[in-house]
Amino acid sequence: MNGDEELGARLAALVEQPPPSTVDAALAVRTGRSRRTRRRLTVVAAVAAVVLAGTGLSFLPSGGWGSGVPAGPPLPTRSAPTLPQLLGAPLTVPTVPGGQETLTTEADFGWLPEGTKGMEYYPGGGGVSARQLDGAQWSLYLKVLPAGQDPDAANRVTNESVVRSDAAPVGGGQAFTWTAPGSNSMTMGWQLPDGRWGLLTEDRFAPAEREGVLRKVAESVVVGHRAVPLPVVLAKLPEGFRRPNVIFNRQTVQGLDWWSAELNFNDAGGRSFTVMVTPDAEQPLGYPRPTDLDMGDVKRDCRAEADGVRVCLSTYVQPVDFSAVGGREGMLDLVRPLGQDASGWTTEVVP
Repeated sequence: MNGDEELGARLAALVEQPPPSTVDAALAVRTGRSRRTRRRLTVVAAVAAVVLAGTGLSFLPSGGWGSGVPAGPPLPTRSAPTLPQLLGAPLTVPTVPGGQETLTTEADFGWLPEGTKGMEYYPGGGGVSARQLDGAQWSLYLKVLPAGQDPDAANRVTNESVVRSDAAPVGGGQAFTWTAPGSNSMTMGWQLPDGRWGLLTEDRFAPAEREGVLRKVAESVVVGHRAVPLPVVLAKLPEGFRRPNVIFNRQTVQGLDWWSAELNFNDAGGRSFTVMVTPDAEQPLGYPRPTDLDMGDVKRDCRAEADGVRVCLSTYVQPVDFSAVGGREGMLDLVRPLGQDASGWTTEVVP
């Protein structure tokens, strides 16, 4: 097992996901491109007639099927107010007592290194990642363990050779670091005031910088049950369908903002489908905007909505019956984008 594989295995053991799982921790740490990779993986699986168990992710070449899709227009210039800045303050907000927030996290980043250009939030307590998208392509992954979970045991689930070292306290709580021989990453864990443990993993920082970066980021982490404002609501959830798991991705590249909200559903029979909401434009990193797709069992229908927002509905190997809501178009009609102004977004997607 090489260093990257071992890091992925260690982090996967730390991420607790309610079924169906939508997070690949190694992918979250190394690239944060879970949405694009899972989409390509699903298409390849359909072409090969391979039925995938769950929604696990894996790395595929960056070209994929999308390399042949014509790119949309350049990302339009957005009028003020723009999305919140990536550096200096968390993108999340405190939850409301009794609220039905769709995507939550137990902690969020405060200070982040210069060069941070992307963040991604994961469902089911899966945490949040931050990353650089060019140059060194470093990444950070933040997770709060459930109450009573031992951080040392969690870090040793897949590799008994992990070495724990004492570290100076973080925020007054005892702290440790974990490394593995030959690994290019380090994890710092510190005890929070409520007794739980925060874990922060870096990947691909220079060895001389690792612990210093981890400490500075950890000391500024905002702890608490927080919600991610999202750019979409559903008019209703079709009967028998499960509330969605959501992944929210945010990028700022060359001064341009980009975001995506991926809502992963299951119908009453466990068959999965995805609703994706993005700006109606090409991503700054060159990935084309989604378009309609029909490749046998894999189908995607997209429509442009008001205020430059694009909504796509994707189904996979197992067909989903949307007849109760008027078919695929009826399902798209239930999706209400909230525009590109983040001040009008909501933390409760499903009524």
